[in-house]
Amino acid sequence: MEDSVNIRIHKIDFFTFIFNFYLILLVFDPMRESLDFGSLNSFISLFRDICIFVLFFYVVLLKEKKRTSVCLLLIFISLVILLLLSFFTDIDKLENLGFVYGISRSFFMCYVIINLPGFYKYDKEFLLKYFIKLAVFNFFLTLFFYFIRPDLITGRKIALRLSVGNPSMQSILFVCNFILCFYYQPFKKKWINIFFSVILFFAAVLTITSTAFISLGCVFFLLVFNKKYFKDCLLFFILISVFAVIAIMVLKIDFSRI
Repeated sequence: MEDSVNIRIHKIDFFTFIFNFYLILLVFDPMRESLDFGSLNSFISLFRDICIFVLFFYVVLLKEKKRTSVCLLLIFISLVILLLLSFFTDIDKLENLGFVYGISRSFFMCYVIINLPGFYKYDKEFLLKYFIKLAVFNFFLTLFFYFIRPDLITGRKIALRLSVGNPSMQSILFVCNFILCFYYQPFKKKWINIFFSVILFFAAVLTITSTAFISLGCVFFLLVFNKKYFKDCLLFFILISVFAVIAIMVLKIDFSRI
């Protein structure tokens, strides 16, 4: 009896490790297209796909109680229709299959996340803090490549855009984690939540994408009218304003050249 329990614990830990490692690959994936790592890029991409496929088929084949949703069902139906239509149109078959394959990975990821309870060892709070820490580390790694090792960046850099890889994808990563940190405040100490929120806010803004500006504007517009978050929004605006003024003074930014 004890042996079977131990085997199940190790199995749960194994798939928990795979999911945590997959999150690492997912968070840093937008950077790969602009970093010159040679054949290592292809290996990382392959390993990322293997991780999500392993998790997906584990849930489908071995998990007893599975969860689903109408949205996932609609996505699956859309994929099938898209694949069938490709055989009756002039669209390049390989490009269409590549698109379906990319969307399928997202479908698999959503399906795995819905079914996390039952095989994921940690609770939602741990996962939330883990994801936020990865995003913050992503920003500091971006600073490292951008200022210390720019020779590794092969993609075109736009002036004052602090981003490595796909700026839109990085801005989405930072905005999502800013919302998670600022809204849910998962860390026990409030100053940690504020510290990470400020970093993620600046990380999103410095990507200089319409995605970041519009998303952050909508978030603050919605939260500022919420009594629960009004004081936090006011404090956050003050901190951002102070840091922005200091940055302009220290860096001597000339906005007429932007």
